[in-house]
Amino acid sequence: FARTEGNPFFVAEVSRDLAREAAASGGNFSATSFRIPEGVREAIGIRLNRLSEDCNSALRPAAIIGREFDFQLLAAVSTDLPEDALLDVIEEAMDAGAVREVSGPDERYEFAHALIQQTLSEELSITRRRRIHARIGEALEQIHTDDVNSHAEELVHHYIEAGSATGSEKVAHYSLVAGQNALAAYAYNQALDHFENGLDSLGGEVIDTESAEL
Repeated sequence: FARTEGNPFFVAEVSRDLAREAAASGGNFSATSFRIPEGVREAIGIRLNRLSEDCNSALRPAAIIGREFDFQLLAAVSTDLPEDALLDVIEEAMDAGAVREVSGPDERYEFAHALIQQTLSEELSITRRRRIHARIGEALEQIHTDDVNSHAEELVHHYIEAGSATGSEKVAHYSLVAGQNALAAYAYNQALDHFENGLDSLGGEVIDTESAEL
């Protein structure tokens, strides 16, 4: 439901694909990491094809940011378009029903459906996705200079996804901060995940103060 949001066509197509996968693998399948079925991809593609190329180009990095995205962050990542032009294509996407505004004081938007976001993301090569994740992490650090630690969980996600594009140091650092934030909120399992991610990113490197803390 989280992925299909109850859309009957999406539910039917995804269930059919999962059943086929389960039959082929002796009953083993993942209900959360499935690829978008071809029929669903085609249906979403019809909607996206009605949008201009500038609009699709802006929505792809937005999809890498997440289901919900901040206009200021998207503007920092989408350097090809000035802010006014970027706002124009976001409004184009809203008119087409692909994106909607999120109520609140900030300029935030979200994809109308999670599978629209996934479709746009999967149009990009792995290398391209990694580079965009790296740019998002750098933009987050620049935008939130005064309170960057409060965005540590976002930064960990993007720097892990960026892989070798950024190296292990940032993953280790923000994993430590995110884990400490989780401890302060009594989210112990979440904290453990962050600390383990940080250690995994360092591999067999020499122990220093930060890795010892992790």
